[in-house]
Amino acid sequence: MLRPDSIRRTLHPNINS
Repeated sequence: MLRPDSIRRTLHPNINS
């Protein structure tokens, strides 16, 4: 299953920037 963090990265790939 996809973790909440993974889902957030998918929705916001630039969130790490």
